[in-house]
Amino acid sequence: MSQNTKQIIKFIFRDIIQFISRFRSLDKNTVLIVRLDAMGDYVLFRNFLEDLRMSEKYKDKKIILCGLEQWRDLAIAYDGHLIDEFIWFNWSQFFSSYAYKFRIIKSLRRFRAYEIIYPIYGRYSEMDFLLGLLGGAEVIAPNLGEDCVSGVTEAQLRRRHKSYTKIIQTLPDTHFEYYRNASFMSQLTGVENTDRKLHINVIKSTFNKNKIGIIAGAGDAVRCWSAKNFVAVLQSIYAKYPQSEFVLLGHLSDSAAAAQYILANIPQHFPLENKVGATHTAEFCVAIADCKLLISNETSGVHIAAAVGTPAVCISNGNHFGRFNPYKEPLATNITTIYPDESFYATEKYLENCAKYRYGSALDINLIESEKVASAAYKYLEIIFSNHVTK
Repeated sequence: MSQNTKQIIKFIFRDIIQFISRFRSLDKNTVLIVRLDAMGDYVLFRNFLEDLRMSEKYKDKKIILCGLEQWRDLAIAYDGHLIDEFIWFNWSQFFSSYAYKFRIIKSLRRFRAYEIIYPIYGRYSEMDFLLGLLGGAEVIAPNLGEDCVSGVTEAQLRRRHKSYTKIIQTLPDTHFEYYRNASFMSQLTGVENTDRKLHINVIKSTFNKNKIGIIAGAGDAVRCWSAKNFVAVLQSIYAKYPQSEFVLLGHLSDSAAAAQYILANIPQHFPLENKVGATHTAEFCVAIADCKLLISNETSGVHIAAAVGTPAVCISNGNHFGRFNPYKEPLATNITTIYPDESFYATEKYLENCAKYRYGSALDINLIESEKVASAAYKYLEIIFSNHVTK
């Protein structure tokens, strides 16, 4: 059986479930938000939940958020006051277990939500299928990202779009994702949100330490700068600013190997703490907020740094240029992004690079020299340690 035939059968099943669902009662006061992408994506979306909760349209409704288990602690800690109930989703189990698929779909359908909101531009066949099974009278999403339609036929798109009752047209994907989220949520809620700031209200530690955070891993290998380069940067900074203290941050799944290399290749006396895998996502935000500076591959940590006000040097191969990097004023004033190609810094090349790299980049991130990253860090540290510079 061909893949296309399987898709047709799957969506015929969806159509049958949608037809049967027309005859069941729904709760018009219940709204289900389904957000199943990475933590960084959620950070760039979550501030608009306040607009949803405060809006005339949604202020009295029960709001349920279905999100990824990976950012569960962050959402509960910082957004629990806006959400009435959470449901947590695991993609690995969803793809590997039919029993899990049945349980999660049953759990979501039991709310009998009249309105389902899927505020994500990256919509793929499996997600369209899932949303079509949930039985909402209104299923709302933004316009489909161009990377999701490449190689997809018109017939396939029509089948997929039948899962939705309304598509909101928003900003094109040459705009930063935060502003695209703002556009979608403004049209959805009727709330003007141009003044909405990217922020996470963390309570910082009372200890005034000179910590510099390091995130040497990333979810994708092409976004991982060499751990050897991180060692060189740490040693350069410590030689110039010996009052510095360093802390390795990140998740075990993508940062453990880099952390082990750094620890094995740094002098024993070096003031370096390893907290990779030692913090849940809410603590991860606090750890970044407590740093004087963050030096990181292009990961969720950079978006968190922007949200908590920590200066950051982001090391990027241009992946998703224009959508998730670079940060510009007024969204953030203290995020410097370093690229392997000088064209990324040219204003006249901005739209060209957006078109070329907005869905990914194969550029070698290790073309970025450690001296360039260290120099970017010095610009922040000269201010932070202005009274304690060692020449």
